[in-house]
Amino acid sequence: MAAPWFRGVIRASGISKFLSNSSTAATLKWQGNHVIFSTAAGKAHTLRAPKNVGDEVSIVCRKATTTLTATLFLPTGYAFLRTSNSTGTTFRKATFNAGNQSLSLVATSTAKVAVLGNTNSVTFGTT
Repeated sequence: MAAPWFRGVIRASGISKFLSNSSTAATLKWQGNHVIFSTAAGKAHTLRAPKNVGDEVSIVCRKATTTLTATLFLPTGYAFLRTSNSTGTTFRKATFNAGNQSLSLVATSTAKVAVLGNTNSVTFGTT
């Protein structure tokens, strides 16, 4: 049985269109999987806005330390859902300070992002 027609397109030259890799400040599409890492203090990565409510994205940090952090910023106007009903500061930043940390995110509205998974304690803060 032949492979699906799209497999060759997606994996052309051994690279998946659903995976990106970046060590410098980058703007990441809200789709697929992104591997980020840091080679200097405060490498900032920014997510583009999702096209639809329900769109998901995964971010994996393969290398970072407490001094060589990789940060991920949500698009302007978006914030992470709070874990309590408290009001206050808007959390738009996720900080990766170790390797093998990851986040799985889903857009729940035109302004809010839910964390589906947080592996190895990615921290959240303000910009």
